[in-house]
Amino acid sequence: MNKGVLAEKLVISFSACLLVAAFLTGCPSPASNSAVSVNAPVNKEKTPGQKTEQASSGTGATQKAEMLWDFRKIDDSKAPDFPKAETAAVLKYLVGDSPDSSLEITSRVAGAFTKPNAKETLYFVTGCKDEAGKFVSNATCGHVAWNTAGWIAVFDGTTPVLKTEEPLGGAIEKVSDVNGDGVNEILSIGGYTGMGIVTESAVLGQISGGKFEEIKTFRGYADNCGDGLSKDKTAIAAVIGYAKTADGKLPEFSEEHFLAACEGDGLGDNPQWNKITKQQFDEFFDSIS
Repeated sequence: MNKGVLAEKLVISFSACLLVAAFLTGCPSPASNSAVSVNAPVNKEKTPGQKTEQASSGTGATQKAEMLWDFRKIDDSKAPDFPKAETAAVLKYLVGDSPDSSLEITSRVAGAFTKPNAKETLYFVTGCKDEAGKFVSNATCGHVAWNTAGWIAVFDGTTPVLKTEEPLGGAIEKVSDVNGDGVNEILSIGGYTGMGIVTESAVLGQISGGKFEEIKTFRGYADNCGDGLSKDKTAIAAVIGYAKTADGKLPEFSEEHFLAACEGDGLGDNPQWNKITKQQFDEFFDSIS
């Protein structure tokens, strides 16, 4: 899939039953900290909420290195189609009885978001504010001068717990507990596509005090593959890791950086990634962004 689509493409399914059934008849909320895992826009997980990391039981011991995100990987999965009743219930909670008809749930992930070891579901809806200040879908907005926007909603089963307005970009792609405090951090990916250029970045954050609190941002990917004026068509990508902690303190994050030549207007099926320095990565990112 072309990376230009990735910046706009958006993302689980409940393990027990669809939330639509929960809204209609009642159903247990999804398990929060079951299995582990990663990867999307760029290797977007179809079920990020089912793959959340278990909080460590140690007391301050540093765990083995973990992968936070690998921007070299390409995602060919289709965006999920959420049930209409589920979408309607979430949008009603977020924006009232008359939402823009083009709005859809962007991401749905399971975890503990408002308190340790809770079993909650977090929804993200992306969009923008139109000239009148109404939250609408990007398709309805359709004007580059209008700011992007977004909403987060957290449910405990069928009960709304929290909502907060936050422009997190394309989608929430991973749920983790990087510091072992029993509350999940969320990783969102967003970017820009235009004039033959693609850039993507990641934001790691969590819900704190009823609001989204940004923890750290990462530059992730850039290419000028579609720029017809560029002689050297190149893509760069970061691989981000961390050493998980178990004492509530943020871990140290590590980054490796890579470069690959474009094939035509994209990366091709098997790009050859070669390691570069952070300085080289940043210089190219700055030059096209």
